[in-house]
Amino acid sequence: MKTLEIPHHELKEFFIEQLRQKTLLTKAFNGITIGILIIFCIMIGYSFLQLFLSNANPEFSLFMVGLGLLCIPFLIIIHELIHGIAYIICGARNVYFGHEIKKFLFYAASDNHIVTGKQLAFIALLPLFVIGVILLGLMILDTTHLNAYLSLFCFHIISCGGDIAAVNFLLLHGIDNVATKDVKQTRMTYYYIS
Repeated sequence: MKTLEIPHHELKEFFIEQLRQKTLLTKAFNGITIGILIIFCIMIGYSFLQLFLSNANPEFSLFMVGLGLLCIPFLIIIHELIHGIAYIICGARNVYFGHEIKKFLFYAASDNHIVTGKQLAFIALLPLFVIGVILLGLMILDTTHLNAYLSLFCFHIISCGGDIAAVNFLLLHGIDNVATKDVKQTRMTYYYIS
């Protein structure tokens, strides 16, 4: 059995390395990310264009984009809480949360609890699906605030890069061949690969 030891302050670099692996998942995620950035730029450009070409209320459109961006800290908290709930669903008892502010990295973990590859995939992807479905539903049901929801949606999808990287690592090594645990005291993550 091979063991990878990753200090929490090096997780971002580990995830970036996983996203650089040329797999169908990373190619799809990178394509979606580029598409989302293009949509976001078009949305901002269209809102600015309305300032000069329309009698509509373009300030409201720009305000909604700004409001969405201001809600990002709350979205991060909700995202990590969903990870924490997923850990509890998988049997973890000592869930904790951490961050590396300088690297804009936020995480949920469970102290000394071994998580299987399938459980880690569930934990990693649950916020992506839950928040994604809620924001898509809000965009459909409340078009008045579409730009705010779209801003949050764009940010959220792009911010799930670490979660996608974790799943990509599992797929590269075989989801049934990987287990992981975190140790709060030493701020370490261990991946066990059989």
